[in-house]
Amino acid sequence: MADAIRISVKADFTDIQRMFARLDPAAIAKASAVALNKTAEQAKSEVNVSLPRIFDRPTPYTLGALRTINATQSSQKAEVTFQGAGGRGISAHKFLAAEATGGRRRDKASEKLLQAKGILPAGWHIAPGPAAQLDPYGNMKIGELLRILAFFQTFTSARGARSNLSAERAAKRKKGTRKTYGYEYFAMRPGEKWPSGRAAQPGIYKRTFIGTGARGGSLTAIDLMLTFIRPASYTPRLQFIETIQRVVARDMAGNFKDAFSKAPTS
Repeated sequence: MADAIRISVKADFTDIQRMFARLDPAAIAKASAVALNKTAEQAKSEVNVSLPRIFDRPTPYTLGALRTINATQSSQKAEVTFQGAGGRGISAHKFLAAEATGGRRRDKASEKLLQAKGILPAGWHIAPGPAAQLDPYGNMKIGELLRILAFFQTFTSARGARSNLSAERAAKRKKGTRKTYGYEYFAMRPGEKWPSGRAAQPGIYKRTFIGTGARGGSLTAIDLMLTFIRPASYTPRLQFIETIQRVVARDMAGNFKDAFSKAPTS
């Protein structure tokens, strides 16, 4: 899917062509731009209405991802598009592309970091494990995810590298304190087995040391925090292009006539 969807209009304006003689070219261009912008806003509103019906607990970022780029008298085009910036993840037009056109979801930033360190196999994705704490939208809480990324020293930028967990700090986390159990993370890759010989679910686990004596004792609890999954191929659910085309066909001519009727005559 392209980063932006341009609204292009083909309409029969023969019923008002004879009125053009009474308008100067600037007035015609202004009326056309006004109609394009109104139609783009109408299309944006209709797509937005569909989002809560399509996605389970969509985040505010997803619900606010749509924007319009207005037409001008010189450009004569309006655009309905998804925001380009995605914060820690990926931009909205990328992660919603599979929902709008089908196909494979793009890798998230966290997945790329884990792949670069050899933790996550290339081409695989991550999903919250049964022990992950979730936010109200069903995603792993960002604090836990960042602790995992820091533990495996995935951050590479000059600023982000300072967030990586050093060996000394990792040892302190493993030892714990009088009030907190020690812990560490480890990864089980596809095909790896537990010492018992049982196949392991690929993913990232948290080993918590819960010995009855000093923290870091021999008794441990192992919890699956992130699972490694093969990427799914999505069937289109978000009728993005179809909705825009429907609104253009329904409203563009009327919007143009309305703007045209309000244009000053010569």
